[in-house]
Amino acid sequence: MHRSILIAEDDINLAHTLGEAIDTVSDQINLRAIVIYPVPSLDEAIQVICRWRIDLMIVDEKLRGNLTGLDLIKLLNNTSLHMAKVLITGDTGTTNYCLYSKDHHIDAIVEKPLKIRKLKKILRTVMTKNVQIGKV
Repeated sequence: MHRSILIAEDDINLAHTLGEAIDTVSDQINLRAIVIYPVPSLDEAIQVICRWRIDLMIVDEKLRGNLTGLDLIKLLNNTSLHMAKVLITGDTGTTNYCLYSKDHHIDAIVEKPLKIRKLKKILRTVMTKNVQIGKV
């Protein structure tokens, strides 16, 4: 059974890097990636999530316009859709992401610039954790 990862990212280069990282671990954790680039609206992102069975969402904190990854996560938390969530951020100095992580059920926060080795480890850990507790 394949598990699906949704990448919600407005930077095409970062989306490509994330896709490549997922490809390198996909055989180990049985993944396929679905990329939304750019994220046009929260409603459209939710439509993609509803159309596919998404097991893990990787979302950038800052998206186009006034959209944020945290807005998408908050919206998902108010639905019956359950998935692991990884937030990517370059804004590590001003925001307390540890509180966000706990309050909004975020499984991991990844800081920019991305380190592929660390991202792979997080993917393995998050997917394994969610399989063990029945979330995926």
